[in-house]
Amino acid sequence: TMKVAVLLLASLAFAAAASVPQLRAEEYEFLFTSWMKEHGKNYEVAEAVHRFNIWKSNLDIIRTHNADTTKTYTLAMNKFGDLTNDEFRSMYNNFK
Repeated sequence: TMKVAVLLLASLAFAAAASVPQLRAEEYEFLFTSWMKEHGKNYEVAEAVHRFNIWKSNLDIIRTHNADTTKTYTLAMNKFGDLTNDEFRSMYNNFK
């Protein structure tokens, strides 16, 4: 059934995520700071914490995807790394 398929996919995604070692806090912070400089990003303190958490989540998704050797393509961080999918869609996919 559909529920079984969804549970199977979720457990496979969890297993793949578990196989990618988490970065240390200092590594995430260094990479985020470098990414901010590269893309000219500046935030107020509260916004920086929010954007960092989104960016970190996106980086984890990228790393998990790229660690999966069954994938036929790789992902990379870009200037949109501090946006959620909903934010990106609302900003850039307003086709009518």
